[in-house]
Amino acid sequence: MPARRPVIGTGLLVTGHETTVSQTGNSVLALLTHPGQLAAVRSDPEKTGRAGEELLEGTSDSVALTGGG
Repeated sequence: MPARRPVIGTGLLVTGHETTVSQTGNSVLALLTHPGQLAAVRSDPEKTGRAGEELLEGTSDSVALTGGG
């Protein structure tokens, strides 16, 4: 079993990278296609935390694939 640890670790690293890249692209696209929301976040930096949470919930690949949250 110890020989499999590097393979599992590498798999997790790659999977995490792919998810991050996909999520970043989806979030940018969401903000660019909703300029009013982008302006609201830019005008009040305190909204960035909540906006980030909303982007993660609303643009997730898993939500798109399952149709729910």
